[in-house]
Amino acid sequence: MNNIKQKGFTLIELMIVVAIIAILAAIAIPAYQDYTKRTRVAEAVSLIMRTKVAVTEYFSTEGRWPVNNQAAEVVSASSIKGKGVDAIIIDNGVIKAKTSSKIIAGGELWFTPVADGSNLSSITPGTALPSSSRSTTYGGSVQWLCSHNAVLKDKWVPTECRRAN
Repeated sequence: MNNIKQKGFTLIELMIVVAIIAILAAIAIPAYQDYTKRTRVAEAVSLIMRTKVAVTEYFSTEGRWPVNNQAAEVVSASSIKGKGVDAIIIDNGVIKAKTSSKIIAGGELWFTPVADGSNLSSITPGTALPSSSRSTTYGGSVQWLCSHNAVLKDKWVPTECRRAN
């Protein structure tokens, strides 16, 4: 009698391995896509930091919010770009980062300045307080309320920018 010893894997074993890899990929790919979007939103936050300094300096010298990038002596909105950011816009003191299609088209991250010592929860996101409401409660300091429009998902933005639901 010839004893033939079989070596290798059976078809069912190979099918089980392929199924396990498919399940892992189904979990990993969406998680990686969210990770890359969070990274690009974090880039927008870092691009906004320089603009926050310019808006704060303008407010401390002029006593009012700059109406646009030019008034704050910041380069034009479309000149401030990144991989996930199409423009950084100053709109009456509010700094808005417009996201590119690499994150999601139409998304906006807002940094709203507050300089009157108001409770941050009473501020309307994307709308700066009138300059006349400035007081010395905080010694002239400016606080920033971070928020975003409905196009950006909470899981993509930093924790301090997420909505309290």
